[in-house]
Amino acid sequence: MNGLAHELKFAVSSLQKVPNFVLAVITTLGVSLGALMCLSILGKLLYLTPLPYPDQDRLHLIKGTLKNNGNTVMTNVNSFAGARELKGMDNTFDEAAILAYRVQQLESHSQLPLVTASYVTPEFFSMLDLPMELGRGFGNSESFGSDNPVAVLSYQAWKTYFQGRPDILNETVSIGERSFKVVGVASDRFDEPTFYSEAFNGSDIWLPLDFRLNDQQAENDWGAMNAYITVIAKIRSGITPEKVEQMVSTNLNQAFTQNLVYPEGQQLPFTLTVELSSFEQIILGDSQRTILLLLAGALTLLLIAISNVMNLMLSRTVEKQKQLTIKAILGANRTHLFKSIWAENIVLMLGVTLLSLAVTYIGFDILRGLAAEYLPRLGEMQLSGIFIFVTLAIALVMAMVFSVLSSRIVKYSKLQASIQSSGKGSGLQVSPRIRMLLISSQVALIGVLIAANMNVLRSSMEIILKSPGYEPKNLSYLSLNYYGDELSEAKRDQLTLDVRAALERLPNIESISSASAEPSLASNGGTVLRFADDKDPTNAMFNFASENLFEVLGQPLLSGRIFTPAEVRDRAKIAVITKALADKLYPAGDALSKQLITSMSTEPRTIVGIVDNLTLPPSAEAILGGADMARQTVYMPALSVESLEQFKYMIRFKNNQAVGAEVLLQAISSTEPNMRLWSLDTAEQRHNELITHELTVTQITLGLTLMSMLLAGVGIYGVLNYNTQLRRYELGTRMSLGAGPGEIVKLVFMSNVKPIGIGFIASVIIGAVGFGLARQHIEGVFQLEFVSLLGSVVIIVLIAAISSYLPLHSMIRKWPIHSIRS
Repeated sequence: MNGLAHELKFAVSSLQKVPNFVLAVITTLGVSLGALMCLSILGKLLYLTPLPYPDQDRLHLIKGTLKNNGNTVMTNVNSFAGARELKGMDNTFDEAAILAYRVQQLESHSQLPLVTASYVTPEFFSMLDLPMELGRGFGNSESFGSDNPVAVLSYQAWKTYFQGRPDILNETVSIGERSFKVVGVASDRFDEPTFYSEAFNGSDIWLPLDFRLNDQQAENDWGAMNAYITVIAKIRSGITPEKVEQMVSTNLNQAFTQNLVYPEGQQLPFTLTVELSSFEQIILGDSQRTILLLLAGALTLLLIAISNVMNLMLSRTVEKQKQLTIKAILGANRTHLFKSIWAENIVLMLGVTLLSLAVTYIGFDILRGLAAEYLPRLGEMQLSGIFIFVTLAIALVMAMVFSVLSSRIVKYSKLQASIQSSGKGSGLQVSPRIRMLLISSQVALIGVLIAANMNVLRSSMEIILKSPGYEPKNLSYLSLNYYGDELSEAKRDQLTLDVRAALERLPNIESISSASAEPSLASNGGTVLRFADDKDPTNAMFNFASENLFEVLGQPLLSGRIFTPAEVRDRAKIAVITKALADKLYPAGDALSKQLITSMSTEPRTIVGIVDNLTLPPSAEAILGGADMARQTVYMPALSVESLEQFKYMIRFKNNQAVGAEVLLQAISSTEPNMRLWSLDTAEQRHNELITHELTVTQITLGLTLMSMLLAGVGIYGVLNYNTQLRRYELGTRMSLGAGPGEIVKLVFMSNVKPIGIGFIASVIIGAVGFGLARQHIEGVFQLEFVSLLGSVVIIVLIAAISSYLPLHSMIRKWPIHSIRS
């Protein structure tokens, strides 16, 4: 024991003399091991740890699908009437909760911020076992029909809008011109699942479901379906989800067909079915695939780091020849020399462990900041004792491996010969086989990682760089709320025109149009038919707009014409549609002058123009209900829409001359002082939000690629530099005999081709096997492509060329005598 303590003390003293070596080892391994541990903790949560809800296996989300003659019309939708029917199915569910949400203004706050209000029945709190920071959740006193105006705040809303005041309970908050008494604050440990297919960023406040309904007619209308309403349920024990899905679909469809009121002239064969999705499916989604990819990248990075550090360790062992020789003179045997190397590595690995734990902890915050929108359960990540033990164990195993490999180059007989020859001509050297293995292994690992990363980058960059079908630059979306007397249709239209005229007088605005929906977040959609008894309807989004919408958006007109101001004012029965919808309705290409009927009216509209499609990212397609809905839009002339609460405008500013909300409201107030700002967003900001996943993946992948390239480059350079130093005398002799710099560089580079070539061949084999295995478990992600392989080859050749040239740079610029003497 005293011997080990002495060796550790001596190791600390020895390492203090080589701070750069210590910093390189601890930083390289600490960062890579910490990243792997951070992702492993998340992987454990996603794969092995049960969800934090009681009876999670029985909890399901119920999503409705509306079909017409077997063709899907709408997905992930419910109506209030249908949701009430589902909630009452006691023969299949132990519990069920209705959920709905709206974005509204917090009117009791001085800044009138927009908040997401979720309207729920009390079962929402009991089924999720929602933890509370203060107060209580909803109970029987808030059941449907009780009309009890109370509220529960989210932890974030409590901190943001109420400064985390402990006396918030029983205070009144106002939303939608109603006042609600705060009875509880949710805990920050609650990670709310995303139950909606719409763009839902979590609840700020929960209110009883009674206050979500606008009127009795909407409450009982089986045809009023949208994605803002959903149902979660706990199925009875002993019944399989498949059986429940079949029973519920049958019963719900029977009630639906009996109660649905068809518009005149649209007797279509509608059916309503449901799909049950487990909480594991809706919460985890494809995040398990994402974490597998990240774990694979982090593991590869750690292997590159280990190879790099192994090179440093071998170099360190060579540098310690004099120290080891002295120990041999004093009687140290092979075991003593191994303990000397092992003690030094133990000290280094303790430093690696401490840094890796710090990196793991910091990684939690980095992941929450970068990936909170698409990686679940990040709030549950914590550094447990088992992972601290695993980190320490991995570090100690690495210490042993490094010690064994380093001690293998220490030939005890050579140390004895060094003693006899006073240390001349018998120094330690890293064997050519080990040097080749170090180079080949790093090339193989970096090749696989670069090829995989380029695949991920390719798919992400395709989405990031793809044009959305309109011009987001200098475009903004403005929504206004009117707080005055009730408006007739004529007054709404006139007010829309007055506000538009007031804004057009601003010198910064190039053009402006009213519209009921933004390009990527259309407010409503439904079915489109070619004629009244068409049995093959299709899906589309609806947008009511003024005549210059396409000019403001920069959406090209392909054929036909756009609306006239008179047609907008008179709400003419015409339509402009996207090319995708025109091709779907009339595949022969003769959609102009044809008619269509939307689910909003039985009157046909004449198609007068066809515009280019919107090409929205996958996240927008999911929000809108699929790729078809995202590309198929019907534009109809109208100044305003009575069913919409906001007055919406698309504003095209002059180049880089966008102004803020205060300037816009000041211009509007002179025309209508009762207008308040609902929201003002730039199109670029909104588009970036839709591609957040791709942007984050790109950032992480680029960071991983650069780190791996840096580590591999340093490691390869270290070995090649060592090789070059061993050949200094030979290269100096060649230069003294007339060899030029180009010949020397070529000679050294060609000698390095073999280990680099072996490494690249190994990377291709490993990559092919790995990609084949990945495709079996991660469908659609990995595809071996020529571009990825070519990119990998180019990067490896560049790293090898630079690593081969740098050690020669100073040598070929000096007289050959300097190399011969060294």
